[in-house]
Amino acid sequence: MSTRKFDFFETKEISSFLKEHGYCIIKPRDHSLRAFREAAGKFGLIQFHTKSDEHGVVGGGEPINKDWQRFKDDYHGELSSDFFPHTDGSFLNGIAYVEGTAKKITPPKFVILQCVSKPEFGGDNFLVDGQKIYNDLLANNTETLNILMTSGSVTYCRDDLLSIDCAVFEKIDDQKLRIRYRYDSTAFIPEWANAAFKYIQTHYSTNEHYITPVSLDPGDILVMD
Repeated sequence: MSTRKFDFFETKEISSFLKEHGYCIIKPRDHSLRAFREAAGKFGLIQFHTKSDEHGVVGGGEPINKDWQRFKDDYHGELSSDFFPHTDGSFLNGIAYVEGTAKKITPPKFVILQCVSKPEFGGDNFLVDGQKIYNDLLANNTETLNILMTSGSVTYCRDDLLSIDCAVFEKIDDQKLRIRYRYDSTAFIPEWANAAFKYIQTHYSTNEHYITPVSLDPGDILVMD
């Protein structure tokens, strides 16, 4: 399956494609880390990851936080085991003081990845359309959707990060939907929500009707809403 790739300066085209499809692929000015950071900065403020360097890039340089290394088995990116579809930052739900102002910390609005080198085997990304899942549940399985939209249907915990009493689907406003989803040992689900939570995994996460495979070439930047 071929996917259109946009040059860095095609801002209007990138914005339109991203709004319609939920992702886009950008070819930066060059393959440098500086160009990657420049492209990422076009999508708003950089949100740091527990494994990121001083510029907020994971894999770009020396991580500023060493604590996560004590919990390597909790980070699938460090392992060779199966890695189920997930939303990034599912554990983030708190308050931080930034320059004297309290700000709510939530999962990032965009996740941006760059292909550094092409592996001999594998390496593809599989994007699962969360909006499409929500629309299908709304039309055909409102009971399951109502459970997954109930606060407390899931709690996520990884090392010192805790997102308690969350919902899988959360309406931010009439135009915005936030999804928190992981199907692994970091998810703690009450009995009343267990079947609904499992329904996502069994009916959608490996269903080709909801998945877009994306293959990146060296330098390509994948932007996901």
